Amino acid sequence: MIRRRSLPLPLQSLKGRPMGYGHCVDGRVVGVYRDFLVIAQPDEHSSEVLTYEWIDMASARWDQPSGKLSISFVDSSVPTLVLELQRGQSEDIAPLIHERVDSSFFWRQRQELPSGANAVFMIRSGKKSRLSIQVLYDAAPSGADKDFIESMYERMRDLANISE
Repeated sequence: MIRRRSLPLPLQSLKGRPMGYGHCVDGRVVGVYRDFLVIAQPDEHSSEVLTYEWIDMASARWDQPSGKLSISFVDSSVPTLVLELQRGQSEDIAPLIHERVDSSFFWRQRQELPSGANAVFMIRSGKKSRLSIQVLYDAAPSGADKDFIESMYERMRDLANISE
């Protein structure tokens, strides 16, 4: 168990109990919580604390030789977040972050649409285990895809017992 007093100062005031934390080469502190990831400046005078919910992340990839963890987001307009973790104990959070992103997927299926575009249909578990539906497209869907997409949404709502 991580004691609040042993946490880096920027994480001490946050609500929730961290599952783990680590340090980046640039001095930032990374905190892993049940429902979100926190990145904070180590300086108590800095108020910059970035919070990302697991459900907003598409993937987390760890490159051990370089010490870099790359996090991509469902919203493609959000740039990939690259964290270079300090060698040693701080690297232990990379698998934890990957597990938290991966465990947010309740169900997912890759599918080629009638137009030839590819989509990933997902049911994700977010804060307080609330389920939601997300779809990622590699190209804009066309009118020919409308009925298929609607049937996939209906299937996902049935699987997750989510009302329309």
